[in-house]
Amino acid sequence: MLIRSLMAIVLGLCWCVAAKAQGPVSTANAALASASTGQASSVSPSALRIDGLTVASDNPVVPPVVTATLVNAGAAARAVVWWHAPGEDWQSTPMSVGPSGLALARLPDGLQQQGFSFYVEVTDVGATNAVGSRVSPMVMPAATEGNVARVAAANASRVEPTGPDPAVIMVTLVAGVLVGAGAGIFGYDLSIVNGRTAAVDAELARSPAAARRAALVGERKELEKAATQDAVATVVLSVVGGAALVTGAVMLTVGALEQ
Repeated sequence: MLIRSLMAIVLGLCWCVAAKAQGPVSTANAALASASTGQASSVSPSALRIDGLTVASDNPVVPPVVTATLVNAGAAARAVVWWHAPGEDWQSTPMSVGPSGLALARLPDGLQQQGFSFYVEVTDVGATNAVGSRVSPMVMPAATEGNVARVAAANASRVEPTGPDPAVIMVTLVAGVLVGAGAGIFGYDLSIVNGRTAAVDAELARSPAAARRAALVGERKELEKAATQDAVATVVLSVVGGAALVTGAVMLTVGALEQ
């Protein structure tokens, strides 16, 4: 029967299991501070200049690293980082200049823990340029916390949501609806069985022939069995479906209150 097939489909759907995996994602703050060249826009495009300057110095266990991009630098170009820690004299560290104009220097270990002032000077044949100066150097504060420690502290301070999982709420509500639909199907079938039972009883009351009476009695026994099964299924599924809907509604309310 079509109704029996629908009941089997609904019962199969009611046992579906949903799962969701979620993993936290962490991002680290970049350990870089950038400095502007401060050069005037009127400088000739062919002039020797420093197009960008970056220093990495916020990890207390890693020496500072200064990088610069030299523009229009010839093979004889030289770059130097001038630096000094608080209360100390100016000192210099030469930068390694690559063929593409990228210059790099690693400053002495320990400066990152003290903090330091610095500027970069580049020279080529008949040309000199600089970013910063002894009068107005760039200042890097002392590093106090490494990247790993910073990320660990940030993760430890994160407040994970404690409310019900939205996926669980959705599955619970859907299951309640499906189980409730199954109870409705069984209830509808029960009404059909009861109607047919009443018709059989009415025909038996008219004292049919022996053969017909035997057939009606057999049919009535099958109808009683079907009515019992439908009644039990209707009650059980109604209770389960109602419980699922109430549980889902409670979780939905709790989740909304914890927002």
